[in-house]
Amino acid sequence: MSICQKIQDLEIDTQDIWKDDILNRKEVAEDFTRILADTQQPFVVSVDASYGMGKTFFLNRWREQLKKDGYQVAFFNAWNTDWEKEPLVPFIKTIIDSFPRDIGEILKEKSIEILKSIKDYSNFIIECSGGPQNTLKKIAQIINPDDKIEQYEVKQKVINDFRNTICEKIKDNKLFIFVDELERCRPTYAVEVLETIKHIFDIPNVIFILGIDRTQLKHTISALYGPDMDGEGYLKRFVDLELHLPKPNREIFCKVLMDKFAIKNKKAYDSNSIINGWGCYCDYFSILADGYDLSLREISQCFTDISIIQKMVPDNYLKMSPILALLMILKHKKYSIYQNIEKISFYDLWKELEKIINANNDNITCLKHCLMLVMIPFNDLHKTISELENENTRLNHEKQSNPAAAMRQEEIIKKLKDYHNVYQMHDDLDRRFRIDARGIIPYLKQKMEYLSKTD
Repeated sequence: MSICQKIQDLEIDTQDIWKDDILNRKEVAEDFTRILADTQQPFVVSVDASYGMGKTFFLNRWREQLKKDGYQVAFFNAWNTDWEKEPLVPFIKTIIDSFPRDIGEILKEKSIEILKSIKDYSNFIIECSGGPQNTLKKIAQIINPDDKIEQYEVKQKVINDFRNTICEKIKDNKLFIFVDELERCRPTYAVEVLETIKHIFDIPNVIFILGIDRTQLKHTISALYGPDMDGEGYLKRFVDLELHLPKPNREIFCKVLMDKFAIKNKKAYDSNSIINGWGCYCDYFSILADGYDLSLREISQCFTDISIIQKMVPDNYLKMSPILALLMILKHKKYSIYQNIEKISFYDLWKELEKIINANNDNITCLKHCLMLVMIPFNDLHKTISELENENTRLNHEKQSNPAAAMRQEEIIKKLKDYHNVYQMHDDLDRRFRIDARGIIPYLKQKMEYLSKTD
């Protein structure tokens, strides 16, 4: 195994397209294909997912599956051509390349005519965004006033010839054109791509699949047209159907990364120890990743960091998996809390965690006990146990005459159980590692400080 590893985009095996599909996206692709299979009119579909949630992985494999199923497919990554002044040239080139060479040459000739007929295309396409009347008005500004109508008709003919040629070459098939990462582009470029789709590629049996982070794309539109622009309404002008990638199963994803990075103990009997084992790290991390809504990309970055930390911490030495998982996520998502955690009381931190943790199981209880262990001074712990035991004794006498005392006693007994468990953990920690529990967070943070701040 190499000294350090990182997650890399895998090449697609065209013989087994979905072999690395750990989130069952193949089923999603099949469902989406069934939805679109009978569509004959020009159609635009958006597939919405936040950045880092596996959208590009899905789109790349869906397009390969469509190719395998016999459809005509083109794939345009807008971010990769964002450095171009305008998108029309790389956009058309992508479509030309999706056809056999002889057909591609015909389309190339038609596209050259389009480029010749539309001068100053970038401004043209944006200022035409208001519809046919704006289109005619803009054309009137950039051509000879003596023959406005005639030149407009020439431009329309050139575009229609291009559309008809694509329609003819598709025949009874469909052309799926994937457009990915629009929201990462500069605002003018992103809008030009959308307007190109609307004004030039309105062609029967041509289906556009826009992979977008809808929220970010609306911000992009507002950045161009101003904060008063209705970004949602603007997008609805282009998109006929909105689809969404299902929420990923983060626990499954984390387990795969544990295997990929070989995060495990050399000795199996240490594996499930919360003190020095890696076996339960995934359980705590996935619960917290759900609570803090980490993207798949952020989870991958966290596991890259953990794979580095694993090499610094001796196999049989203290790791405290629940605490390490929490610190790692806080470092990536809530850096201010991570940075100041030694100054925060256990009670305040747990109150904050209860807002975002939806699960209620043994792992949550263990996380709570671990935090009590490392955040509450031992003397305070001992004092609290004494106070709770005295209160329990008092309530035991009082409950005979006061029913409310019985309910209060149940709460006290539950707290006592928590504190006694933590007290036992102190004994185990002292016996095995001779370390003060209050030093665990600084120790783990010291290992993490080698890694860059990410919040």
